[in-house]
Amino acid sequence: MWVFGASTRAEPVPGGREQHRPCPECKRVTRFVECEVRNVYKAFFVKVGTTRQRRLACLVCVTRQSES
Repeated sequence: MWVFGASTRAEPVPGGREQHRPCPECKRVTRFVECEVRNVYKAFFVKVGTTRQRRLACLVCVTRQSES
């Protein structure tokens, strides 16, 4: 039996970019802010890897999108 898991955390970047645009998820024109998204991967409850990316996140529904 294999036990795998992942957790994701997003934190706003101080002084990061902001954009007002339509959100494809909640269908509202809203503010997107730049966040650092960290994914931690685990196997048998032991951390095996971490990835970090910068993304823009909708403040209404917290949808994350790739920076363009």
